[in-house]
Amino acid sequence: MRPPLNLAVLWMMKLDGSDLLTGGLERYCRDLALLAADRGYDVTVYQKAQRAFEVELTDHVKVVGVPCSLRFRGNWELSAWLDRNTDTNAPFVFVSEEIALSKKIKRAAGVNCCVWWDGDFPWWKRWANKRLQYKLLTKLRGVICCDNSYINWCHAELPNRAQWDHKLYYIPNYADLDVFKPAPSPARTDDCLTILFPRRLPAEPLERHGKGAGLLLKAAQVLEKRSVRTRLLFVGRGELKGPIKEWAVENNMSDRVEVFEAPMDGMPAVYARADVVVVPSIEHEATALSALEGMLSGKPTVVSHIGGLGNIVIDGLNGHVCDLSPESLADAIQTAVKTQCVQKPGMLEACRESLGKPRWERKVWSALQHCLAL
Repeated sequence: MRPPLNLAVLWMMKLDGSDLLTGGLERYCRDLALLAADRGYDVTVYQKAQRAFEVELTDHVKVVGVPCSLRFRGNWELSAWLDRNTDTNAPFVFVSEEIALSKKIKRAAGVNCCVWWDGDFPWWKRWANKRLQYKLLTKLRGVICCDNSYINWCHAELPNRAQWDHKLYYIPNYADLDVFKPAPSPARTDDCLTILFPRRLPAEPLERHGKGAGLLLKAAQVLEKRSVRTRLLFVGRGELKGPIKEWAVENNMSDRVEVFEAPMDGMPAVYARADVVVVPSIEHEATALSALEGMLSGKPTVVSHIGGLGNIVIDGLNGHVCDLSPESLADAIQTAVKTQCVQKPGMLEACRESLGKPRWERKVWSALQHCLAL
């Protein structure tokens, strides 16, 4: 009989359990569940939901939807439900660690995806988050960190580091080498530079969209003034489709701006269409899966200097890093297309070895074995 391993996540499937959601967090959760099942565990994934559901994802992975608020108070509601309805002696992995508010589950690890709370918040919210992170870090047996930002933040902000510094595991994100690899690009039908923005599009003011959609639109204006015709592909779920389309009409680019959502396993075909991939986050960010996928698909990749993006892209070596201005992003895009650095001899192979899924699987499973005694 297989031993149990539980994951608690914000969400991996749609809130009614009808299908997998697209996005980096959802891909991470799915792959972590499949990895545990491959290692001989019966895996149950608990997530927030609008209604109760139970879905068999594979023979040894099921997903349980727990009705609760989608706001932060839902973290408390989900944790209380887990205390009442699960074997609290079984090992748990919380993705992200802010869900780990259980009073009974002790054998638990967390995953930190980014330092989202270190932003433009009022002082009391930053203070509350600091206290919460300290409590979580002292309670959890380990935290897998997708970038250095969380590690650096903990050392700068939290006391008594000798009690928790050994719990931090630095394991950057990954891309599946069997899925994301160089592929022939479709035949060109015009002279446009195709720029791919593979990010979520939540309902935020376009000019301050955290993932950088507004920054890319401004950079496109700069490129157009430089006589560089662009085609923009915005691929991700969210409510910004309308504002982006309105911008396209206002700037006479309605025939060269596409906004759509691709299924999780349909992304390789989208990367194949791109001349350059951009991940221009302006707020918090980890080691974005989309940046890794772009590089390992053999595409010139441009990221901003935010969060953990600098952990995976070294400017001029395997990609390009921009500052948070339209001119800097436009410069980086043009340089990336011109230099094609990821295509230099040996570079793509090195990226595939260091940023591929096999490396992530080895390291993340070793960390979970160590801190959860699997």
